[in-house]
Amino acid sequence: MPTPPLKTYLTTLALAGSLAGGAPLFAAEPTALIEEISGGDGQLSVMDYVTPGRSIDLGAGGKLVISYIDSCKTETISGGVVTIGLAASEVEGGTVETVEAACQGSGVVLAAGTQDAAGTVYRVSAFQGADWDERTIKGERPIFRWSSAAEEGLAALVILDMDQDPPAVVWRGTTDATTLAYPADAPPLEVGIPYQAQLTLPGGKAMQVTFSIDPGLEGPDTAVSRLVPIRPKPESAQ
Repeated sequence: MPTPPLKTYLTTLALAGSLAGGAPLFAAEPTALIEEISGGDGQLSVMDYVTPGRSIDLGAGGKLVISYIDSCKTETISGGVVTIGLAASEVEGGTVETVEAACQGSGVVLAAGTQDAAGTVYRVSAFQGADWDERTIKGERPIFRWSSAAEEGLAALVILDMDQDPPAVVWRGTTDATTLAYPADAPPLEVGIPYQAQLTLPGGKAMQVTFSIDPGLEGPDTAVSRLVPIRPKPESAQ
C-alpha cells in the first residue's frame, strides 16, 4: 500500500484525536471559516476558523453559516449538531442549504489550540520585482483579522495606498475586537493597486500586511475570499 501524503497523514491524526475527544496530536489544518453563528456554546464567533472533527451544537433554533476553504462550499445550517469535515459538514437533527462554486482552494495552517490562521493566500503578480508579502482578495471590502492578547483599549487600523509616493492614507478605523471589515462608506479600493494595512494594538505592538484586489479570482465572493490576516512585523522592522 502506498504511503499517504504527509498532509493527509497529519490531518487524519488530528481528526482522529478530535473525534476521540482529545486535543489533536499535531497542528490541524482549518478547513472552514464561520461567517455567521447564533446558538451553540458561545465558544465560537464570526471569523473563527474551525478544524475537522469540531462539533457545534446549535440547539433547536441556532443558525450557522460556514464557508469551506478548499471546496468553496458555503453552508447555511439551521439547528442540530454540526460536525466539521474536510469539504462539507455532517449535520444531525438540522437542515443544511449549500451553495457551491468552482474555485482554487488554499489550505491554511493552524497552531494546535488556537483559532487564528494565515487565511486564504494568493500571490500578487502585478508588482514584479518588488519585495512584497502580499495577499490578493476577491472583493472590494476586505475583512481584516489579527490575533491579540487580551488587552483593553482600541486597535487602530490605517489603510495606505502604496502606489502613491509617499504612500497616501486611504482610511483609518478603530475597534476593540480582533476583526474589522472595511466599511461601505469608506473610499472605494481600486482593483490591482497595492494597499498596506498597518495595525497598532492597544499595547503598542505593530502589525501589517500588503494586499490587493482581483475580482477575477476563481470562486464565490465570501468572507473567506475577502479575508486579510495581519501578522506582526519582523523584529528587524519594529
